[in-house]
Amino acid sequence: MKNLTASKIITKRTVIITSIVIIILLAALYIIFLKPKPIKSQPTNTLPDTTLLAVAKPVNKNSAPTTNNIPMSISSNTKMYYAVAGCFEVESNADGFVSKLRDKGFNSLKFGKLGTLHCVSFNSFSKKSEAIEEINKIISSGDTCVWLLYY
Repeated sequence: MKNLTASKIITKRTVIITSIVIIILLAALYIIFLKPKPIKSQPTNTLPDTTLLAVAKPVNKNSAPTTNNIPMSISSNTKMYYAVAGCFEVESNADGFVSKLRDKGFNSLKFGKLGTLHCVSFNSFSKKSEAIEEINKIISSGDTCVWLLYY
């Protein structure tokens, strides 16, 4: 009779320990897969699979370059890498967001339109490696709403 009780206790302990191990493993997997990963830098002649790239129509270069004293990118035909912070349908919202980012110390600017959306960047770069480095800093600071655009 005592042996039967001892085996029940061992079985209960095994079930409890197994349950705890499973819960710990599930929590670890949850943390690993939901935490944003920094973009790995790759040679500039290839496109990284982990970077979202988009192609947009160029802005009319003859139009007024600024609105409400908010800087807007005016480059010749040179494309740049932008660490995109957001896109806004209402231009005044884009202007306000640029001001907020500049107050936080970013070299933010409106750089064009994607369809009807006014695009705002944290910063712009001529080299992809610099842009990826900045994006990784932004992600590690807790702001995960950033993506790379070659425009």
